[in-house]
Amino acid sequence: EEGGWKLAESLLEQAASACEDPRQLGLVYMRQGTVALRLGAYEKAVGAFDAAAKTWTGLETEAQFNAGLTSVRQGNLRRAQTDLAALSAKGGAEALAAELELEIALRRASDGHSQAVEMLQAFVRKHPGHARLGDARVALAEICVKDAALSQDMVGSQQAKALRVRAAALLQTVANDQQS
Repeated sequence: EEGGWKLAESLLEQAASACEDPRQLGLVYMRQGTVALRLGAYEKAVGAFDAAAKTWTGLETEAQFNAGLTSVRQGNLRRAQTDLAALSAKGGAEALAAELELEIALRRASDGHSQAVEMLQAFVRKHPGHARLGDARVALAEICVKDAALSQDMVGSQQAKALRVRAAALLQTVANDQQS
């Protein structure tokens, strides 16, 4: 319930004001970010995740990932790309960077951005063993089906048919992949 989240928000604010240990304060900021996210207060969530990263460097990678995901949800893909670049540059953050890369590509696909296909294909090429590879392929198949419907009217049935065949092949690949 929202009332419970509001209470949690209030308690975490009290904890942050009373906390002197940087590690514990960083954890409080992380929880504040999570609560703000649940409440749909995206700017506040990103601010809390940023504060956690600055307060205790041990949380920097996780906080940056959470800020990036929050930015994707908010639709601030520039900020998400900045977080992705920072995660990609860090050693040991490859899995989180790949996850954020996929989330950005999926958001672009859902928004109908022209770069979505390129980003999804790049994800499939760069991360052939990723656990969510099927998600990228399903999104590509959905784009093919949408483009096939548009091509049917504009270009002709040959291109539409090729797009539908491509979509079917992508979905078959996902169906045959035990990991997906």
